[in-house]
Amino acid sequence: MPLFIFLIGCALGSFTAAFAYRYPRQISIISVKHSFCELCKKDLKWYDNIPLLSFLILRGKCRYCDKKISWMTFLSELAGGLVATFLFSVYNLSWQFAVSLAICYLLFAISFIDFDAMFIPDELVWALIPLFLIYRMPGNFFQSLITGFLLALFLLCLHWVTRGRGMGLGDVKLVIPLGFFLGFPLALYFFWGSFILGAVVGIGLMLLGKKGLKSKVPFGPFLITSFLYFWLR
Repeated sequence: MPLFIFLIGCALGSFTAAFAYRYPRQISIISVKHSFCELCKKDLKWYDNIPLLSFLILRGKCRYCDKKISWMTFLSELAGGLVATFLFSVYNLSWQFAVSLAICYLLFAISFIDFDAMFIPDELVWALIPLFLIYRMPGNFFQSLITGFLLALFLLCLHWVTRGRGMGLGDVKLVIPLGFFLGFPLALYFFWGSFILGAVVGIGLMLLGKKGLKSKVPFGPFLITSFLYFWLR
C-alpha cells in the first residue's frame, strides 16, 4: 500500500506542476488535455509522462527537440509522492488524509506559480480557507483570525515601505489563512521561520552570483515551506 500511495502521490504532484505551469499562461488544464513541450509544442506520449521515470530515462530533455526539462517537474513529482506517503503513515486512508493531501497540493501549486510567475492567485489562497476549516477548527477561532490578520498587516506595511519591491500583496493575502490555521503562538514561529529561510536562501543565491541585492525573489515558497514544517513536524 505505501508504494501505491507513493506512485499516486507522484502522479498528483505531476498534475500539480502542470497546473502551476499552465495557470499563469492561461492554458486550460481541461480543454488542453495532453502534455506538450514548451519549445516545440509537440504533444507528449503517455510514456513520456511517467512520473520520475520518464525524466530520468530522457535525462531531463524533451524526446523530440532535446530542450531541457525543468528540474521543478521532477522535484514536484518526488515531493508529491513523499508527502502522500508521509500523510498516509499518519492518517491511513481517512478523510483527514484526503483533506490534508488537498491542502498540501494546493500549497505546492501556489508555491510553484509564485516561483515561476512571481504572483499568487487570489482564488487559490481563498480556496485554502474551507479546506482548513474542514480539517480542523482552530481552538480559539477569533484569536487565530486576529493572528492571521496581524501578520498580514505586518507584511502590508513592508509592501508600503518598499513600494511593492520587497513584498507583494499576494504574500499579504496568503499569510492570513496560514496564520489563522496555525493560530497563536505557532503562527509567529512559522512567520519568522519564513523570514529566516528567505534570508538564508537569498544570501546563498548572492554568494553564488545568481541574484543581486536588487533582485526579486518570490516570498510565497518560503512562507509555505515554513508553514508545512510547523504544521507537519
